[in-house]
Amino acid sequence: MGFKFFSLPSHRVFDYPARYYNKDLEKFEGINAEAKARQDGSKYVPGSIVSKGFRKASKELKRADGGYGKGKRLIVYLLIALILVALLYFTKALHLLFQSYQMTH
Repeated sequence: MGFKFFSLPSHRVFDYPARYYNKDLEKFEGINAEAKARQDGSKYVPGSIVSKGFRKASKELKRADGGYGKGKRLIVYLLIALILVALLYFTKALHLLFQSYQMTH
């Protein structure tokens, strides 16, 4: 018949592409990075390109003085005002509900 009350999930399959180590290509990339560093006038430190890349994205979001700008601050103030207005209407509605309940009992 084929009735199942409980079904087991199938196993997960991950498809990772094969990555091959190329010693010559890695040597060429190291030489290329050193040449770029010499051209800029700084010393090449292995792995510095990767670490700078992660920090760069977060620095672009912030301004020079460390703040996020007036836009986000304005949105936060508007949300706080909207929540306060909603609470005001909610308390008025609750007050009317309790008054009508007291009149009936």
